[in-house]
Amino acid sequence: NRDNQNHFLNKSINGKIKIEGYDKEAPTLAKAILGSSNQNVITDTPDFSKAAVSQEYYDTLTEETATKKSRAIVENGLYSDIDADGKTYYYRGHVENNYVKILGLKWDNTDDYHKKGEDMLFRIVRINGDGTIRIVADEPIGTSMFNKQYDSEEYAGYTYKTRIGYEMGDKGEEMTRTVTPDTVYYFADEVKINRVGGNYTLINPVSHTISECFNNKSLCEGKYTHFESNITPSNHGFYMFQITKIESETSIKYQAYQFHGKAILNPNSKSKDSTIKQYLDNWYTTNMTKYNSLFASTIYCNDTTSIFNELGYLNYGAENRIRNRLHPTYICPKTNKLYGGEYYLKIGLLSADEAVFAGGSWATINENYYLVNNMDTMFFSIGEFYVRGTTVFEMRKNGYISGVYGKESGVVPVLNLRADTLYEKGNGEKSSPYTIKLK
Repeated sequence: NRDNQNHFLNKSINGKIKIEGYDKEAPTLAKAILGSSNQNVITDTPDFSKAAVSQEYYDTLTEETATKKSRAIVENGLYSDIDADGKTYYYRGHVENNYVKILGLKWDNTDDYHKKGEDMLFRIVRINGDGTIRIVADEPIGTSMFNKQYDSEEYAGYTYKTRIGYEMGDKGEEMTRTVTPDTVYYFADEVKINRVGGNYTLINPVSHTISECFNNKSLCEGKYTHFESNITPSNHGFYMFQITKIESETSIKYQAYQFHGKAILNPNSKSKDSTIKQYLDNWYTTNMTKYNSLFASTIYCNDTTSIFNELGYLNYGAENRIRNRLHPTYICPKTNKLYGGEYYLKIGLLSADEAVFAGGSWATINENYYLVNNMDTMFFSIGEFYVRGTTVFEMRKNGYISGVYGKESGVVPVLNLRADTLYEKGNGEKSSPYTIKLK
């Protein structure tokens, strides 16, 4: 008040001074990524049929190099697409300004790739549609199998219900098989499936040549067959087909039943965790609990939607998109299976779709996009369930994306920083990563 207005003359004051009317905008990580008015976002639509590389790398390519020039394209920077929550902004190609570190988080071991006590670095993958920021470890934290069991379809799931048996299930689309007139197969009016083993058995099978089938179509049309010339089928009888039409002595139409039978899962059973889920959850509990408040739960996609191929193999959604070099997706397809699908978690893995957005391409060597590291690493995506079991998408250390089964691969955990994450310093380069600290 006026009586005490001279009380603080010639005196020192310790503390913080608040200046009313001054509202300095906080340095959020999202704004640093996007730039003022989203100036860092490239508006072009990428060509996802090709591997994204830098101009310098592209200029070294020919049709004889490991990466064929016709399979590559110069696309580098920040692009946009749509996910389940809205617009997402993602990095693609050879980018060097998407490094981030969490102050105090260091490697707790020494191996071929890092030393104990070194800062653990991450790469920013994208700003999710809900504003959270997806990051992936720059190096593997170790190795694991996706699931130690992979000889039944449910093991394709990050989690899965208990199997109680097998049934024949649905048939695939009608296919055409090329044959010869003297080709011999066994046919039967009835078939049964072993509920425990998932193998099919023909009831009272009879052999016929295709020529006999064509001359008397009632012998074969509508019948079941293994497409085997021996009464005892190979491959444990896991294949089963039904003839729909004898077109000629060299062509028949058929539909395939699901290879190995359809797993019957108990919807009321407790979900079981895959090997990789156990591995990631344990790592998070051991290493990230202290930093838990930095992270948000978001969507991870273990796409288990599927179609049958000509042999009855289950081709899962990512297999159809990635192998055929179609537009990848950030929106997880809804599955009707009791395994896999969409998960809302704090930790997970990148999907194969996310790797294609980032610059990878099916069966194409690309050592020039930012996800590549020094070890073969697994994705959250499943390829197919076939004669050898469930395949999991993997990126080899040269950037080559393919499916593998029964293999231990490098694990690069994925986390999602909160939408309001601030950064203390840095410009995103490896020598000066965006630095995040606990509040």
